[in-house]
Amino acid sequence: MKVRFSDAARSELIEVAEFYDEQRGGLGIEFVHEVHNAVHRIFEFLRESEIFVVAVMDLRRDPVRWRDRV
Repeated sequence: MKVRFSDAARSELIEVAEFYDEQRGGLGIEFVHEVHNAVHRIFEFLRESEIFVVAVMDLRRDPVRWRDRV
């Protein structure tokens, strides 16, 4: 199982985790764990050996802004 994040997705993951940590201590790491769990479920469903994550969507923002990355 190999996961690669685009630079933009990695930045979004960090940014959103920091935002959640500001809301409540420890919430950011919970978010990161949930992203990990979601990626793991994708692996199980698709049975792929590698996944490339292009966005970590923060639904407080425009949900279509990631489309130019693919």
